[in-house]
Amino acid sequence: MIEWTLYIHINERSSIVNKTKDKLLKLKDSFMDEYKRLDSTYYFNSRLIGFLSLGNPEQRAIVVPITANNLSSLFRKMIQEVEKKTQANRNFKWVKVDIAKNFNIQKFRELNLDILKTKKNYFRKGISLDLEFKYALLEQELNGNAILSNVGKSSELAFNLDNLASYFAQSKAVSKGKQINMDDDVVVFNTDSKFIDNCVVALEDSYYEHGFPKVEKLTKKEIVELITHSSDYLADQVQINGKFVYGYFSSFDKQINFYNSLRHASTVYSMIEGYEVNPKKSLKMAIEKAVNYLTHELIRENEWKNEAYVIDWENHNEIKLGANAAAILALTKYASVFKSRIFQPLCEKLANAIVSFQLPDGNFNHVYTYPSLELKEKFRIIYYDGEAAFSLMKLYQLDHNPKWLLSVEKAFDFFIQHKYWENHDHWLAYCTNELTKIRPEDKYFEFGLLNVTQKLNFIFHRKTTYPTFLELTLASYEMIRRIQKLKREHLLTIVSVKELIHVINKRALYQLNGYFYASFAMYFKNPKRILHAFFIRHQSFRVRIDDVEHNISGYRRYLDWLDELGENANEKVE
Repeated sequence: MIEWTLYIHINERSSIVNKTKDKLLKLKDSFMDEYKRLDSTYYFNSRLIGFLSLGNPEQRAIVVPITANNLSSLFRKMIQEVEKKTQANRNFKWVKVDIAKNFNIQKFRELNLDILKTKKNYFRKGISLDLEFKYALLEQELNGNAILSNVGKSSELAFNLDNLASYFAQSKAVSKGKQINMDDDVVVFNTDSKFIDNCVVALEDSYYEHGFPKVEKLTKKEIVELITHSSDYLADQVQINGKFVYGYFSSFDKQINFYNSLRHASTVYSMIEGYEVNPKKSLKMAIEKAVNYLTHELIRENEWKNEAYVIDWENHNEIKLGANAAAILALTKYASVFKSRIFQPLCEKLANAIVSFQLPDGNFNHVYTYPSLELKEKFRIIYYDGEAAFSLMKLYQLDHNPKWLLSVEKAFDFFIQHKYWENHDHWLAYCTNELTKIRPEDKYFEFGLLNVTQKLNFIFHRKTTYPTFLELTLASYEMIRRIQKLKREHLLTIVSVKELIHVINKRALYQLNGYFYASFAMYFKNPKRILHAFFIRHQSFRVRIDDVEHNISGYRRYLDWLDELGENANEKVE
């Protein structure tokens, strides 16, 4: 019996090795086809430098730096590494190969200074701390292990030496540490990279997109998959009681121990948008749980005033204008998609509270305290105002109560007088788009145009994956289409529609740099926890439910954009 068990164990190991080798051989063929004649940019001291990354969803990838005289020898050594590294209890689902290029030798002090001057987590090159590449790290290893996390904290050293030492100690490729002196020579390099899960994917080698799949244009199929995966991710974060796991700092799988009732509600809204694209039973069940938590645990009603409030229990029982608005958006979306009016009375009570927060000049107070209903803050954040007005518009479209429309018009009188377009708020873009469906007046169209046009150049060149930019530009474009249909082209003198289209396509592509593809997630502590989520790079690769929801909402509108404009929508972005 013992011998039979051992026999199965050996064969399991052999099968796993062969599967991993097969994936590596497909990558080899792909590289061979393209690099039959490698130029000098790929050689360092007459040697090719490669990196073999082996990963799976359960744990951080193993990365092995390898040097060889030529490409065939490089892959032969990689196959040997596969045989050494593969164990019966570890199946390498993901294989990635990097070939280094564009080497630059500099002093460690110069490199350290360069990194200190770079935005946190935006250093996008590999580093070798020695000239033999025994202590070499890919850009993804540096960022996935928070090795450069001193940026913004220290004016002297960009490297977090504790994280660096810890990673080297745990790495299968390097067993000993290395003393680093400021005058040591180090090597900085780029890579050409390819990744395989089920098929070979070429990865970008440009600075800001480095390491992410090469995508020249987005198809409807790709957008549907993106929305589906992201919605499934959010569904997986819904616990038995309907509360979300709020988020993680990805490098070390550290859970964020905080909660925000506003973001709970707005995340539910985006999940329902995801359900529109792919109506899966599992997603519907998660939505129901999250809605139940919102309506039973986060909302309290005041029967005497016929009002309801979303309570932020973890932040001193705050009632926030934006939270009430987000709840209305979630529940009215629920009504329209699932054809249910069960939450309409609750929405009306939430809206009554918003109207009670409104001042005679149209402005809103922002934060109250429950249960005293004492005013805590007249103003907290600019987004609450647009969110509140947008929610009232969506409720008006559901119940046609003129009370909500009058409140929105009153608010817009204030917004216009105080030039709220200077805030370039995506919620105001949403609201203006809806308002002009009912009140197609020039003053509202002009407000919506000014809200986007002065920001276009900034949005196009923005290097952070700011997800609300896609929402802002797409909502504005939808409004512009209405202007064109009404034949009011005189309004369009203040905006370049062609430029707006160009910006929309750029942002839709660029936001993919904040998405955890397997080819990047594999370098973090717990890949399966973050796979198919969106992250904020400069916030320590934070994955939070609202980071995901804004991307879903943007891409949901982008899908409609592709439906409307077809092939003309997706021009090549340069």
